[in-house]
Amino acid sequence: MGHNLDFPGCPDKAISAFEALLKLQPDSKSGNFYYGAFLAGTDTLRLKSIPYLEKAASLGVSDAHYTEAFVYLSLQDRVHALAELDKYLRDNPTDESAAALRRDLEHGDVSITEKKVKPSDAVLIQKPTPEEQPVSPSPR
Repeated sequence: MGHNLDFPGCPDKAISAFEALLKLQPDSKSGNFYYGAFLAGTDTLRLKSIPYLEKAASLGVSDAHYTEAFVYLSLQDRVHALAELDKYLRDNPTDESAAALRRDLEHGDVSITEKKVKPSDAVLIQKPTPEEQPVSPSPR
């Protein structure tokens, strides 16, 4: 969460923690999946997520195929994205959202573009001071 909120040092701490876990438990299903998903959610480390997602998928985490499909989509690799969606759908045949995405991707109706947006200046909302608190009418 700290990484997503841009707290300084959080990405490095998360990477260190995941790598320490995977050094102790290299075949951890959830460790490989969550580390792969974490890396997939970053602009600069997305490509590094693929081996962890592949390992998680090989250990039986079918959601890793779905996440990997989005990584390939972000890399403009439609062939690998379709292959990963096919693998995911074999294990999750009733997932209509994934099936619809696969159909759209197959027909060329999906494209991924990254939009670089500079965040607007944040407005800090502060709790009113006691003097600013509204006065409630006193009960009669």
